[in-house]
Amino acid sequence: MRTRSRNRQHRRDAIQHRPITCARFRGSESGCTLARRSVIPPAVPRSRPLDPDAVRAAQGRLLPPTAETNAREVLVAASDLNRLQIVRALASSPLAAGDVAHLIGRSRAATSQHLAVLRGVGAVTSTRSGNVVRYRLADAQNARILIAIAHSLDAADARNR
Repeated sequence: MRTRSRNRQHRRDAIQHRPITCARFRGSESGCTLARRSVIPPAVPRSRPLDPDAVRAAQGRLLPPTAETNAREVLVAASDLNRLQIVRALASSPLAAGDVAHLIGRSRAATSQHLAVLRGVGAVTSTRSGNVVRYRLADAQNARILIAIAHSLDAADARNR
């Protein structure tokens, strides 16, 4: 029994000394990366900038923390090509979740998860009519950003042909 207890304690110690990881790009942890990689702390800034005027000018163009969070969420939503396909499909008219799944060639469960991510960033809205849930693109800025990303990928693909 003592060896089991000792092994458990060793496991607890190992867990406590592991680097911090994050499962998603959600939190406000700086340096957090996708796919459960270690969190890298931001570099310590120098005590004095080399070019204070340029630093002040650049500082005025940085995103506020709330905009950074929103940008992170939208970029995570845009990082999956299936979600961009859904955005393209919903651009023409509202569709039921099963119809969206059929269009993009994915299962209903996977499509529902993608739709939930898009709904979470405010790019998609849903309306229920009996047993049918129809999704449509929202009028929000995040939806317009995702549409712009999809169109820019189309343009890049056309140039590469």
